[in-house]
Amino acid sequence: MYAVTEVMFLNTILDKKMKIKHLAFLVTISVFYMTGCEIRIPTEIDLSKNNWSIWLDKYAEWVDDELFLPPVDIKTLPVNPPTIGWEKLFQVNDIEVNLPATIEEHFWQESGNERGISGNYTGVSWLCTGKFSDG
Repeated sequence: MYAVTEVMFLNTILDKKMKIKHLAFLVTISVFYMTGCEIRIPTEIDLSKNNWSIWLDKYAEWVDDELFLPPVDIKTLPVNPPTIGWEKLFQVNDIEVNLPATIEEHFWQESGNERGISGNYTGVSWLCTGKFSDG
């Protein structure tokens, strides 16, 4: 009888310790989950809230550029800077727009034709903004 009571007593103590460990584990997981939700980085940025500058780089070479279809490792792609350089790109304020915008709607007349006749132009178009709104 003494041995049975001792075993039941030990089982009760072990059972309580297991319950405490289980509860501590659940509390820890809950804290990590709640903390993780609070510091999560947004995966979407609304680009339409920024002021954008559109610039037509008429002298950029592009005709012989290789085309890359997905999937592609972006780190392996060549970097083709604007003809005025990266630093000056953000200083050019040819036309300020908000997205959505198309190059054609703002540079249609660059071909020498009136608007609505032919919007063919050559070069590389750049859209840039100095900052991103976070919502």
